Amino acid sequence: MFMASQFTNFQEFLQMGGYAGFVWAAWGIAFVAIVGLVIRAYQHEKFWHSEVEKLEAQLNQKKQAENENP
Repeated sequence: MFMASQFTNFQEFLQMGGYAGFVWAAWGIAFVAIVGLVIRAYQHEKFWHSEVEKLEAQLNQKKQAENENP
């Protein structure tokens, strides 16, 4: 029931049974990709939030102009 660790020490863990180059590169690429996606999503959210605010301001100006000149 209990899984035994395949690594007896931390050095073996870091070496990943001889596949360390592939394993750690894959983890690194995945980490960079995820961080990049999070940053990009945040930038898009800021951009679209400002666009919505601009459009709402334009709409309010248009409504005020229509109310002043019936």
